[in-house]
This record gives sequence, structure tokens and C-alpha cells, in this order.
Amino acid sequence: MKTPQTILNISLYLCFLVLSLFGSLRVQAQVQKFQKIYGGYAYEQGVDLIQTPDTGYLLLNNSSSYSPSADLYLLKVNKAGIYEWQRTYGRSETEGACKIKITADGNIAMAGYTGSYTDVSYDYYLVKTSALGDTLWSKHYGTSDWDIATSMDTTTDGGFILVGNTYDTGNSYTDIFIVKTDADGNQLWQVKKGGNLNEEAADVLSLNDGYLICGTTESIGNGKKDIYVIRLDLNGNTLWETTLGGAEDDSGESILLNAANNEIVVGANTKSFGNPLINNFFIQKLDLLGNTLPSYFISTSSSDYFLKGLVLRPNGNIVVYGHLDFFGSKDMMLLEYQYNFNYVTGATFGSFFDEVAGAAINTNDGGMCTIGTTNSYTFGLSNIYLIKSDTLITNAGTVQILVDTKEQQVESPISNHIFPNPCQDVFHFVLPQSSIEWNTATIELYAENTTGQRVKLNNIRIQHQKQYTEVIVSQTELKNGIYFLTLYAHNKIQATAKITVLR
Repeated sequence: MKTPQTILNISLYLCFLVLSLFGSLRVQAQVQKFQKIYGGYAYEQGVDLIQTPDTGYLLLNNSSSYSPSADLYLLKVNKAGIYEWQRTYGRSETEGACKIKITADGNIAMAGYTGSYTDVSYDYYLVKTSALGDTLWSKHYGTSDWDIATSMDTTTDGGFILVGNTYDTGNSYTDIFIVKTDADGNQLWQVKKGGNLNEEAADVLSLNDGYLICGTTESIGNGKKDIYVIRLDLNGNTLWETTLGGAEDDSGESILLNAANNEIVVGANTKSFGNPLINNFFIQKLDLLGNTLPSYFISTSSSDYFLKGLVLRPNGNIVVYGHLDFFGSKDMMLLEYQYNFNYVTGATFGSFFDEVAGAAINTNDGGMCTIGTTNSYTFGLSNIYLIKSDTLITNAGTVQILVDTKEQQVESPISNHIFPNPCQDVFHFVLPQSSIEWNTATIELYAENTTGQRVKLNNIRIQHQKQYTEVIVSQTELKNGIYFLTLYAHNKIQATAKITVLR
């Protein structure tokens, strides 16, 4: 017979079990969220990331803080974004990163381009490392001219497919350049795709029976530039190709398959559709034969939206990541849509200066993680920006700027330095603090190409920082190539550097 006290004890015990179970479920339901900044005292650019089996992250970056030139910079952080270890890859010349993947055997593959292992400026660069970042092998692939890789994917046979652009065209334009390797990085075949003008690859997706490539063409299509989608078989033969776009400039940026694997989704930027005064992003669906489906989306805003890539969420929704340009200040953006393009939610991240996204991924806790570059939250010239949001992509923690660890310190953090390198139209010449008076009235900057031709760069401005001075150079007169810079102040040579112009 149960006494009142016994019944009370049983009731209390059951309440304790319920509360314990509820608390356990709450702990299990918690999703990490944070915003963190990493890097050194020079130039970092967050490029790509993967989640590791221990639920942490490997961040692939470009960096010039830890070596005399720009290198691939691999940074490992735990699930809370706390620094664990770092590695750099490259030699005395410039290396640039584009993609990181986990391989079939549990190791790491990183792709980009290298200027250190070739006599013709740049080759594709593929590095395989252990899970701890120790190099297992590195390979480079190329033509007799510049070759710049822009994307990579692992393939069903354990190998790799790399895409990008080559200047080995017989004219001054670029072609899409595709390289297939085996699991040990040995080249199996290479293919060029191009016409009389520029063709550029932005993304590649490996399928069971071939490959999908997304990029841009000027040689065919409707307008100045058009979105270019190519379907290859396993041997690199073209099965079909199609263009999308209007009368103005349109560029393909990202490609994926839907959850059912029966539709292709292409992400692009457009000047042909939407508000003609700004840049819009454009998403178009295709069937598996490249035929346009009636389902598409064009952004509508009074500001410039730039799509960098697409992510398919576990529920079938699509997330657009990139940046928003609002009166000259760029913020990273995440925008989520249902598969039928009904808007779900969105957020921007940034402050007074520029923040741009490099890549975004789904995480195993149901959230998302986005990597990019910040010029607002820095202890260097630019740093890596990592945003971990929970199941609602707008929810992220407050910004935390991490102080360099002892292993990351360099003896002379500020020296004569150029970024970005390669550059397009604008670059920064960074100079250490000295007694020299740096101003536009007292300095002159000259660029000399490899044949000895010299030109004065006149469109410069000076920006003074605590530890250094930046000479910010806007130039359109330099063609693609390598240049040797000489900076004069008060009629004396004060600094020299080498830069590559690549448009």
C-alpha cells in the first residue's frame, strides 16, 4: 500500500526526470553561433571552408602575414571558432586559393594557383594534406601561359576536377581550362573551351557521369557577356552547352543540383534583368539537358547585390551568399528562399568598410557557416571573417576580434607589401612607419614591365595608419603582366616591389 509520502516521492522523482529530459533536449538543441576575426598584421582573404569530422572547421585563405609573399593559408578552428592550428603552403612567389575539399580517404585537398613552381607566371595548384595539414603531395598543371584556377571538386573515382581560365589562347583573351587528375594528382586529361573573345569558369560540380561547369562567355550568347553552362562527360567531351542572359553583362557564378537531383540551379549576376541602374542577382533553373525551365528569380532592390554562390539547405531551400554594395560600402549578405523563390529571411553583416563573402556551407547542427574578408574589424590590413549562424541564418553572435596567438606572430609585421596581388585596377602599397614624409606632393611611383617599358602611376592617394602608411593606387593603364614598382620620395628610391596585374 502506497502512503501519501511514497506518492509524493514518486511524483517528485517523475518531475525530476521530466525536467532533466527537458534540460537535456534544450542542451542538444543549442546551436553554435558566433562572428570571429582571424589573421595577422598584413593581408588575409577568407576564401573557402569545410566542416571537419570533429565538428570544427578548416578555413582556406590567402595570406601575406606569415611569409614574404602571398600563400595559401589553412587555419583550423574548433566548433566554437577557437584557434587550434595553422599551416601555409607556397614558396617565394605568389600563391592564391580557390577551393578546399575532404577527400575520399579522409584527407584534405586544396586548389588554387601558384607562381612558385612554374617559369610561365602561374599554373593551377593542387595540394593534398593529412587531416592535420601536413603536406602529402603538391602538383601544378598548366599551359605555356597564365593559368588561374577558380574552382575544384572531388570526383567519383577519387580524383579531382579543376576549372579556371587560361591565357594560352593565341590572342589576348581567356579560355576556360579544365584539368582532370587521378587520386594521386596525376593529370589524366585537359580541355579548353573558348571562342574569339573571353570565356571564364567560376564553378564546377562533379556528377556520377560527368561534370557541370558554370561561367561566363563573350563569344556566344545574347549580349556583351552571358552566363555559360557546360555539361561534360567523364572524358571531358561536351554533351551540351547553353547560355543565359540579355543584352547587357551577365556572369555565371555558381551551380548546384536540387534535392531530387533532377534540376540544375544556376546563380548569376546580371545587368540585363531587373533594375538597369544597379547590379542584380539572377537564379535560373534548367533541366538535366540544359533546357531553361520557367522558374527563375531576379533580385529587386535599390542597391547593388552581388551573388557569390548558392547553398542548398537540408529542407530544399536555397541560400544566396555574396555582398550588398550600399553607397560604396560592402556588407556580407545571406538571403534564404524557398525552392519556389518565396523569400524566407536574410541578413547582412559588416560595418563602415568592406565585408565580402567567400563561401558558405551547411553545418551538422542545422546552422550555416560563412567565410569572407573584412576591412572593418581588423588588426591588419584585411582579415578573415567567419560567421556561424544557427538554424535561422540571421542569428549570429557578436563580433569578436581574436588576438594573434604566439605561433602566428612575425618579427616584423609591417614591411613593404602589396595587396591584393595579383590585382585588377586598385592595389595598396604598404610602407612601414618612418621619418619620411609620405604625401602625394613628395612621392612618385613608377611601374616597369619585363621588357623595360616604364610608366608613371599618377592616380594615388595616401592613408596613414598607426603602424604603417598605405599608398592606394588606382590604375587602368597597365595591361595584364608582371611589373616592378619603384617608389620615390624626395627624389630618392624608398621602396620597391613586384606586382601582377590580372583582369
